[in-house]
Amino acid sequence: MTASNQPLDVLVIGAGIAGLSTAIALGKQGHRVVACPRKQLSSLLSTGFDGELTYKREFADTRHHWQAEWYVVHRVELHNHLKPRALETATLYTQCRVTEVNLEGACPSVTLDDGRTFKADVLLGADGLHSQIRQSIAPESPSPYPVGKSCFRRLLSIDQLRQHASTVGFVRDTGVFIEWGPGDRRLVAYPCSDGKILNLCAFVPLNEVQADDQSDSWQVAGDKTTIVKAFPKFLPGVQQIIASADKNLKVWDLYNMGSLPTWTRSHAALLGDVAHPFQPYMGQGADMAIEDAVSIATLLPCGTIPHDIPMRLDLYQTARRPRVDLVLHYTRMNGRDENDASGDRMSAAEMPPGSANPSTGANPPPPPTTWPVIIERLLDQWGWGYTIALLFVILFFTLLWRIFNGHIEIWRYRRQRQVDTEAAIELEPSRGRGRRARGRRLAADPAEVTGPAEITGPAGNTRSRARRNGATAGVAAQT
Repeated sequence: MTASNQPLDVLVIGAGIAGLSTAIALGKQGHRVVACPRKQLSSLLSTGFDGELTYKREFADTRHHWQAEWYVVHRVELHNHLKPRALETATLYTQCRVTEVNLEGACPSVTLDDGRTFKADVLLGADGLHSQIRQSIAPESPSPYPVGKSCFRRLLSIDQLRQHASTVGFVRDTGVFIEWGPGDRRLVAYPCSDGKILNLCAFVPLNEVQADDQSDSWQVAGDKTTIVKAFPKFLPGVQQIIASADKNLKVWDLYNMGSLPTWTRSHAALLGDVAHPFQPYMGQGADMAIEDAVSIATLLPCGTIPHDIPMRLDLYQTARRPRVDLVLHYTRMNGRDENDASGDRMSAAEMPPGSANPSTGANPPPPPTTWPVIIERLLDQWGWGYTIALLFVILFFTLLWRIFNGHIEIWRYRRQRQVDTEAAIELEPSRGRGRRARGRRLAADPAEVTGPAEITGPAGNTRSRARRNGATAGVAAQT
C-alpha cells in the first residue's frame, strides 16, 4: 500500500450520537470532516408504571467479571457533550435533506433539496433508522418494521422521589436498575446524571398507543391517559409517578430490521442505526454506534490513500458484524415478553447470585452450569473467534490425553503379561522335582500302585488309570 500525507475529505450524513462520534474520531485522525444532519442541532428533549417487583439488581457484586464497566448515561447529556467536540474538528451544516446520492467513481457525492452538492473521498451514512441513503449504499435492503411496542419515557428528580413514602424505596440505594414487568408490558428505571435523575421507560403494546408514527421525529407526543390505562394495577409508588407526569409525554414506536446484504459500497459505508437498529432493551444502540465510529477511524488513519478506502471499509464490516449480531441477539432476547412462548429470556430466578428478592432479601439459586451455559458465557465475554479457538484447544488436549492414557494402559498390560510369564517359568523346575520324588516313593512301595483302585466312574477310565500306574511303577522299578 502507498502512504500519503494528505488528509481525506469525509462526508458524514447525520449528527446524532453515531454521526458526531464519527466526526470526532475521524477529525482526530487529521481528516477534513463535514457532517450534514437532517435537523437543527438543538437539545434532545426526553420525558417520561401492576404488578409486583420482578427483580431488583445491584451490580456491585458482579462487576469484577466484566471486561469493561457499564455506565448509564443520559442520552441528552451525551449528545450535548459530543456536539462541541465535533465542532472542534468538523464542519456541521444543519437541516440537510438528501435528494440524490452518487456513488460512482472515487468521489461519492450527495445533493440536497436546496441544490447544494457535497463531494468527498469517503461517504458515511449515520442518519438513523429512517435513513436517507441506506438504499443507495445497500440496495434491496429490508425496511424497518414495527415490533408491536411503544415506549414512553420520563425523567424524574431523585430528590423529589425521596420525598414521597411510596417512591422512596425506588431510590433508597444508588446504582440500582429496576424492572416491573407483568405479561406484555414493563417498566424499567435506572439512575443517570450523576445519580440526580431517575430515567423511567414504559413499554406498552402498540395497539394501545395513539401516536404519529409518520412523523420525522424519532419521538412524538403521547397522551398521559395512555399510561394510566396501560398500568391500572401497578404499585402505589408507580401510580405516584404516573400522577406526577406532564400532560404530554414523549413516545416512540420500536422497530426491528433484517440483516442488510452489505454495509459498504465502494467509498461509502453505513454505521449505527442505519446498519443495525437496536431496540432499547439493553441500552446498547449508542454503544455499538460509537464502536462503529472508532473502528472506521482506526482503519482510516491519516495517510490513507483513496485507492485503499474500499478495502478498508470492507475490513470494517468484516470486523464489526459478528459482534453487532451477537449484541443484537441478546437485545432481542431481552426484549421478549415475560410470557413469550420462546422462553429464552432470562427470568429473575435465573439471574446470577446476588439478585436479591427485595421482599425477602434472599438470593435465588444460581442456574446450573451446563456446557450450553459455559459456551454462552464464553461467547458473551470473548466472542466467536476466541471461543472457537478455545474449544479447539480443549478438544486437542482431550484427544492428546486419551492417546497418552491409551499408551499407559497398553504398557500396563504388557508389563503384567511379562510378570505372569516370569512366574510360570520359575514354577516349572519345582513341578519336575515333584514328579521325580513321587517316582522314588513308588519304587520303595510298589503296593501303592498295585493296590485296588478306588477310582469311580466309567470302567474304561478305571482301567486306563490302572495301566498308567503300572507303567509308571515299572519304569520306577527299572530305574
